Amino acid sequence: MKTGQLITEMKGIIQETESFLNQSIYPLSEEQLTWKLSKNHWSIMDILAHLNAFSEYYLPTFEQKLSKTKHTDPTEEFISTPLGKATWKAMKLGKFKNVKRKLKSPKNYNPVLFPHLIKTNTVEIFQEYQANTLSILDRLDSVNLKRVKIPLMISKIIRLRFGDALMYLIYHHERHVEQMKQLVNHPSFPSK
Repeated sequence: MKTGQLITEMKGIIQETESFLNQSIYPLSEEQLTWKLSKNHWSIMDILAHLNAFSEYYLPTFEQKLSKTKHTDPTEEFISTPLGKATWKAMKLGKFKNVKRKLKSPKNYNPVLFPHLIKTNTVEIFQEYQANTLSILDRLDSVNLKRVKIPLMISKIIRLRFGDALMYLIYHHERHVEQMKQLVNHPSFPSK
C-alpha cells in the first residue's frame, strides 16, 4: 500500500466518523447516551469511554514517537509485518461494514466492569482525541511508518510498525462506531 493512500484512508475514516457523530451522537440526551439493551451491553457512553481509554494510550505514544524519531525518511510504500497485519485485520470491518468476528475487550478497558472509565466529560474528551488523531495524521508525511515502532497497549514488549498501530487504532474506532449505529437504530432506543 502506498503510504499516502494509507494516510488518506485513515483520515477518511476519522472524517466519516466525525460526520456521523456530529449528526447522530453528539446531539443525544444523557438518557440516550447511557441507554443499554441489557445490563451487560454497552451504552454509547460506554463505547466512547472505551475508545477514550485506547486513545489515552496510543495518541501520546504516537506524539512522543513523532517528536523523538530519527526516522524522518518517509517511504513511498508501506508494508505491514505479518503480526501488524493480523492485529489490524482483526479490527477491520468487512466489505459491508459488518463485524467479521467478535472480540472480547481487555477487562480493564471494559466500562461495564470498570465504570471509572466513564468521565463527566467523556464526549468532549472523545472529540478532542478525534481532533488530535487528525493532527497526527497531518504530520505523518515526515516520518518513516515502517521504521518507527509503537508498543502495543496490552503488551509493551510487542511493538508494531507505526502504520500498523495507526490502522489498528482507527479500525478499532470504526468498529465501535458501527456498534453505536446499531444502538441508535435499535427499535427500543429511547426517543428524545
